[in-house]
Amino acid sequence: MSYANHTIEAPVSIRDVQRCFGSGYPDLGMLIRNSNINKWAKYKPVKYPTVQLITAAQLRSANYGIDHIPTWTRLDYMAEFLCSTNKGSLSQSKWPECDQSQGALSESYWSYERPAGGTQEPFRLADFKDYYHDAEQPLGPMASNQVVIEPYGSMHILFSYGAITVNTLKLSDLVWPGNTDYPINNMYFGVLMRKLTGALAGSTFAAIGKVQDTYITVGTAANHGFRVDIDRDDVTANFEGTWKIFPLFSSAAFDFTHAISQFTGGKFIAPLPEHSQNIIVTIQYAQVVISNAVGYRDPNSQQRYVRVVVALRNDEAVARRYRLTVYLFDKNGNETTYTGSSTGQVAANGSTSVTISIYVATAWASFEGGFFTATCAIDNSLEDIKFYRDSVWSRTQLSESAPL
Repeated sequence: MSYANHTIEAPVSIRDVQRCFGSGYPDLGMLIRNSNINKWAKYKPVKYPTVQLITAAQLRSANYGIDHIPTWTRLDYMAEFLCSTNKGSLSQSKWPECDQSQGALSESYWSYERPAGGTQEPFRLADFKDYYHDAEQPLGPMASNQVVIEPYGSMHILFSYGAITVNTLKLSDLVWPGNTDYPINNMYFGVLMRKLTGALAGSTFAAIGKVQDTYITVGTAANHGFRVDIDRDDVTANFEGTWKIFPLFSSAAFDFTHAISQFTGGKFIAPLPEHSQNIIVTIQYAQVVISNAVGYRDPNSQQRYVRVVVALRNDEAVARRYRLTVYLFDKNGNETTYTGSSTGQVAANGSTSVTISIYVATAWASFEGGFFTATCAIDNSLEDIKFYRDSVWSRTQLSESAPL
């Protein structure tokens, strides 16, 4: 009998347990009820109606002592509950099923339920065999709270590994609440995402992790990591800003979606409340720059048009779409309501010139000595990236003749 390397080894004695917890309690019941037991240890006292040495199958049927796992049958209800700052104000139908069954909100999820003693929940000293006091959580934190999306790239959300030691409880060890025949090992790993700031603020999305065309289950996550990749076709400039990320398990597999209300009748589990995390998403934008710009009024035109010619250059090895916007200012430096824009594409390592004609419905005299700004930015409807920087030519004088 011994306690070594933070592990209680067989044969187990009261002294071993006392040494582990630094407690002088001589009573087994007091040791089992103490708050220092690490709930993520795989081997520990659990509720099971036998005084005999508990078997591996019995330990698993007791779900390793873990109870009150929050589950929902509607993904949108899960999202509303997790994102609410006043959960008590929500209707009971929005609560986790474990709370609905008892008619009250819980203060603690994924709780460790200790045996209470007696014939139905007897204390067993042998339950401490292989108890590992330094067991870590089964899911680690997000790898970073800063997510950078490369030009025209995907968004990657990665949670680090948690439980890795043999005597630590893993997510794949646990079962779907209320159904011992369905292990979490077979459920899919994903994320629920709430946009907090900027464009799309208040919108909620969800996605399941994939490797190529295969969705990731908890059982296969050990080979690929707890990660979710949002395809570049779904990533837009509106992703920039702060997001709240909740990891989840799902009985249903689905791609990145905003239509979370359509997922009903399955099972959706929030892994661990403390794993929700805010992240800041930024995009490294493509570099297409304005290399020259000139504006003029054609004196031969009977119509009051201001024409602006802008030269664009693409220094990248891939073609990039652009959106060019021109703003006119009068001779006093005041911005007017007259603007023009153009969209198109610049070839890889190429350049192009764009002419924008703006009809001015006012006396030309007010524009003599005026100027324009030409801003090159992405049009999200054309391509789901933005430029690395907005390229601006400011205070270029408007002339009376066409450029040479």
